[in-house]
Amino acid sequence: MISYTSLRFYINATAEIIAILFLVILFVSSVLRKPANQTKTAFGLFVLDLVLLLFCNMTTWVLDGMFVSPTYLPKLYTLDLALTVFDFFFYCLAGVMFFNYVCSLTGCMKTKRKRLICIHLLTVYCLVSTAIFSLSIDTGWFCYFPADGYTYYTPAYGALVVLSIPGVWLSYIVIFKNRKLLKKKLYPLLTYLIVPMLLAVVDQLFSLSVSYVCLAFIALSIYVGVDIEQDKELLAQEAEIDRSKAENTEMKVNLMMSQIQPHFLYNTLSTIAYLCRHDPKDAENAVNEFSDYLSGNLRSINTMRPIMFETELEHVENYLKIQKRRFPQRLIVEYDIKVKDFRIPALALQPIVENAVKHGVEKRLEPTTVRIASNETEGEYRITVSDNGPGFDINEPPSDDRPHIGIASTKSRLANMVGGRMEINSEKGVGTTVTIIIPKNTEVNGK
Repeated sequence: MISYTSLRFYINATAEIIAILFLVILFVSSVLRKPANQTKTAFGLFVLDLVLLLFCNMTTWVLDGMFVSPTYLPKLYTLDLALTVFDFFFYCLAGVMFFNYVCSLTGCMKTKRKRLICIHLLTVYCLVSTAIFSLSIDTGWFCYFPADGYTYYTPAYGALVVLSIPGVWLSYIVIFKNRKLLKKKLYPLLTYLIVPMLLAVVDQLFSLSVSYVCLAFIALSIYVGVDIEQDKELLAQEAEIDRSKAENTEMKVNLMMSQIQPHFLYNTLSTIAYLCRHDPKDAENAVNEFSDYLSGNLRSINTMRPIMFETELEHVENYLKIQKRRFPQRLIVEYDIKVKDFRIPALALQPIVENAVKHGVEKRLEPTTVRIASNETEGEYRITVSDNGPGFDINEPPSDDRPHIGIASTKSRLANMVGGRMEINSEKGVGTTVTIIIPKNTEVNGK
C-alpha cells in the first residue's frame, strides 16, 4: 500500500505532468504561429526551458515517492541526484530565457550582438551557480539526501537561488524602464516575476509543487496577454502602413493631376495638331518637348527625395516652351539663375510657374513677363517666380472652388523635406511674386 507521503509526491508529479503537457501545447502553438520573428523565438525558448524544468522536477517527485537511496535502488538514486542538479540549472536558466524574451519584446538592447553577449554571460553565471549547488551532494551546504530518500534543503539554498537568478532581477529593471511602452503587457510579465517566488515558500513548507505548476498558467497569460496582443499591434501597424501607402499613392495621383490639368493637355495637343498641318517640323519639336515634359513629371512624382534644382529647372523650361508655342506674343520668359547646385523637393517650382501662366497670361491679352530667378545668401537659397499679371488680394479666398493641391503640396514638402518655406506677395494690377526659401543647414543642402 502506498504511504501518505508517497501519495503526496505522486500527486505533485501528476500535477506537473499535466502542466508539462499544457506547456508543450503552448510551445507548439507558439512555434507554428506566423509570421515568425525574434520575439516569438525568444518566447518559444522560454517555454521550452519551463518544459525541461518541470520534467526534471516531476521525475524527482516520482523518485522521492519511491524513497530511492544509496542502498535501495542506487542507480535511480544517482538519477535523482543528477535530475536535482539539472532542475536547479533549468530554474536559473528560466530567468535568463525570460530576460531574453523581455529584451526582444522591448528592444532594450541596441544590437542583437550586445543582447547575445549578455545572454551568454548570464548562462555562464547559471552554470557556475549550478556547479556550486552540485557541491551540496557531498557537503550538504544547500541540500542533503538522508537514507529516507527525500531531498532536504537548507536555509542557504534560498540565498543561493536568489543569487543565481540575475536574469530575473535584470528583467525587473527592463520592465520598469519600459513600463509605458509595455502598457497592458506589464501585468502578465510581472506575474511571472512575483508569483512563483511567493509560492516557492509554500512549496518548501508543505512539500508541494504549486509554484512550478503555476508557471504553466503564467506562461499562458504571457502568451495571451503579451504575445498575441503584440501580434494585434503589429497587424494594426501594418494596416496603418497600408493606409499611409494608399494615401501616399493618392497624393501622388493628385499631385500629378494638379500638374497635368485636362485643359493643359487639350490645349497642348490642339497646338501640336495645328502645327502638324502648318509646320510639321515644328510639330515634331513640340511633340519632343511635350514628351520630355511628361517623362519629367512622372520621374518627379516617383521621387521621394529632394532633387537638384537644375533638374527641376529643366522640367519647368520644357513646360514654358510648350506654353510659349500657345502664347508666342503674350508670354515673355526671363531667367536670372545665379545658383543651381542645391536640392529642392521634386515638382516644387512647377506649380508656381503654372499658376503664373494660368492667372497672369491666360486671363488677359496683354503681354505678361514671367521671371524666374535664383540666388543665395550666407544661410539660405532663394528662388523667386514673379509676373506682372493682374495680381490678387492674398487675404481674399480663391475665386474658384478647386483645391490648390499643387501649392499646398509644395508648402508641405518644402517644410518636411528641406526645412524650407514659401512666401507669396501679390497686389492687384501690379503682379505676383512667390519666393521659395531653403536654408543651407539642412541634411540635403548642408555646407
